Amino acid sequence: MAQIPRWTSLSFVLLIMIGCRFGALALDPNGASAPEMSSSTGPLQDLAMPPTTGRAAVVWNNRLEIRRPESGLRLRLGLRFQNDWSYPVSSDKSLEESKGPFRNTVDFRRFWLEADGDLSSRTHFAAHVDLSGGRTAIRNLYAGLSDIPVLGTVRVGHQQEPFGLDELNANTSIVFAERALSAFYPGYHAGIRTIRTLAGERATLSYGIFRDTDETGRIISDDGYGLTARATTLLLTNVPSSGWFHIGAAVSLREPPEGVLDLRARPENRWVPPFLSATNLPADHIILVGLESAATIGSLSAQAEWVLSTASTDGDEQAHQGGYIQAAYALTGETRPYLARSGTVGGIQPTTTFDSGGIGAWEVAIRLSNLEFDGAPPLGGAIRNIGAAVNWYVNALVRASINWIRARVEDLGEADLLLIRFQLAF
Repeated sequence: MAQIPRWTSLSFVLLIMIGCRFGALALDPNGASAPEMSSSTGPLQDLAMPPTTGRAAVVWNNRLEIRRPESGLRLRLGLRFQNDWSYPVSSDKSLEESKGPFRNTVDFRRFWLEADGDLSSRTHFAAHVDLSGGRTAIRNLYAGLSDIPVLGTVRVGHQQEPFGLDELNANTSIVFAERALSAFYPGYHAGIRTIRTLAGERATLSYGIFRDTDETGRIISDDGYGLTARATTLLLTNVPSSGWFHIGAAVSLREPPEGVLDLRARPENRWVPPFLSATNLPADHIILVGLESAATIGSLSAQAEWVLSTASTDGDEQAHQGGYIQAAYALTGETRPYLARSGTVGGIQPTTTFDSGGIGAWEVAIRLSNLEFDGAPPLGGAIRNIGAAVNWYVNALVRASINWIRARVEDLGEADLLLIRFQLAF
């Protein structure tokens, strides 16, 4: 197993020391400590030290926060892990011989250490590192300035490209354990990105220039650029039962590293081999186009996306595409909120928690997805998935999910997969 670099451990030790230092500053000058959390408070209640002029306050708001309001300082420290148990229930022999073997797996999908917040009223940052799999992978590592005329917010560093609704939704709050169109999403890269809201926060516009980088933030080659933009609008907000209706579109113009396109599609389960693999495809230029929509009516939510990837080289052109439609229903009455500043969908917040004697929040969902890679097998083909999910939100921090996926690969056969996930995130 790879060793975790020393700088990563030292960085988060430093963050803890900073937190302790601010905690000490929040104490009363005479040595009286702030109130402690009692067992009757419950883990989901805010615990705040009364702010004192010139001093910091430590706050528990489902995440550890250190605040100094008069200076605009707000530092948040967090952690998330997702423990997966994957079981291949059944599969056709032809599919397993071609793509297998399919094995039982227990592993961590994500183990993030997080620090982010505001350094002043107009300056913010994020540092999120994934340590799962014995490696150190940078996710968000950027600094940003807000309230810039015309541009809005500008971020510089390693960050998500603005493409794809489900990609930009937090991985802790998406309905299913895995995203349906991960094969097409650009993901995280180094770049400069702007984000702004329009029409009284009913619309968003985000765009940027990016370099293709690996998980450490280093460029892969001298080429490898992307120009990516996304626009969204909230068409309806007065739908009955706190409902809303969102649409959006995104485009990305790309020059792939080394002039090669690699596409791999798993059947919405990280722990089985790719069922479609189109690798080392010559591509001088790639155009990604994405359309998205989402809506809620009370406890019912729905979401759909379609992505087209066009790769061209020497006058030849290949078109790859994929799409999905999904619906979810909260049996306990909760509603998924709309996050206007980012044009994304928020997660379920339980009305009653298991800690307080309730049953938490329960959600059921179904999804249909289809991906098609241009060309004849083994460099092309199609995969169609039917997925079902049951999610239990124990409280705002803990979630358990069961996903069942039936995947059918064109001309190869079917497989039934079971994926169970246990998640803690704060």
